[in-house]
Amino acid sequence: MICDQLIQFVDGELNLEQAQEFRVHLAGCEPCRLQLPWEVQIAAHLSQLTPPRMRSIQFAIAVLCIAALIATALLLIGILI
Repeated sequence: MICDQLIQFVDGELNLEQAQEFRVHLAGCEPCRLQLPWEVQIAAHLSQLTPPRMRSIQFAIAVLCIAALIATALLLIGILI
């Protein structure tokens, strides 16, 4: 169904022909016309988000690995049951 292309339309993922077809659809589809401003607003907010920095992810992984090593060592020496 062409209504399913609303988000792709907003995100600019449709080719020229598909985008034109969607514009024609939009002229006659009130639900899509009502949803369009919301999807545009969501896309604008999402585009302002920044992905997490790789260092933060690497640090978290390092902390988890160290915690696992400590837990394993404690298990081996019988401190942690």
